Amino acid sequence: MAVLTKIQLLVNQPNYMTTSISQDSPHVLALSGGIGSGKSTFARAFAQLGVPCIDADAIARAIHQDRAHPATRAIALAFPQAMAPDGRLARGSFRTLFALDGKANEELKSLLRPWVLAEARRWTQGLGGASV
Repeated sequence: MAVLTKIQLLVNQPNYMTTSISQDSPHVLALSGGIGSGKSTFARAFAQLGVPCIDADAIARAIHQDRAHPATRAIALAFPQAMAPDGRLARGSFRTLFALDGKANEELKSLLRPWVLAEARRWTQGLGGASV
C-alpha cells in the first residue's frame, strides 16, 4: 500500500512529470488487472525499454513447485488433496480446487503472499535506485 500511496501522491502533484524523485530507493510500479487485460503486454513493453520487471506469478510458481520450501510444506498441510505425488502443488489444483473454492483460494494466497512479497522486496532492493 505504501508504494501505491507514493505513486498516487506523485501523480496528484501539479507538475508530476517534472517532479524530482529521490533515487535512494527504487520506484515501483505494479501492473494489475484481470485475465486478458494487457499486463503481460505492458510488462514486455517496459522490459523492451530496459525497465527491470518481475512477475509475482512466476515467484509464486517457483515457491509452490519447490517441495522443500516452507510455504509448500504449509500448503501440503492445509491442502493435502492439492499436492502432486512428488510433494509439489499440483498444477491442476488451481482449476479443480482453488478456482472453485474462494476460501481455499484466499488461504493459498495467504500462505504464499509473505514469501512472494519477501522475494519481490529482495529483488527490488538489489536494483538500487532504478525503476521497477
